[in-house]
Amino acid sequence: MVKLEEKNMIYCSKCGKENEDGSLYCKYCGNFLTGESKSTSFEKKVEDFAEDIGKVGKKAGEKFEETAKRFGEATDRAGARIENWYDRNFGIFGPIK
Repeated sequence: MVKLEEKNMIYCSKCGKENEDGSLYCKYCGNFLTGESKSTSFEKKVEDFAEDIGKVGKKAGEKFEETAKRFGEATDRAGARIENWYDRNFGIFGPIK
């Protein structure tokens, strides 16, 4: 049985395509290859993913904060309208406070 050698591959940091170990330039896009191994490329992708998730989390937090602020303001306005309505209609019983 013939045993096939497993080739180490490096990935292009620009296009992400697989190139043979030892290549200086990507055969797909021509980008200079830094010699990243498969594990280094995977680690970089994990780091990039974690950074992207952090950005999404930050943006979601900002949106939640903005929505909560607008909800609070709307609730305050609704409360003031109810209080004014109550005072106009039931003023003899005193204001709600």
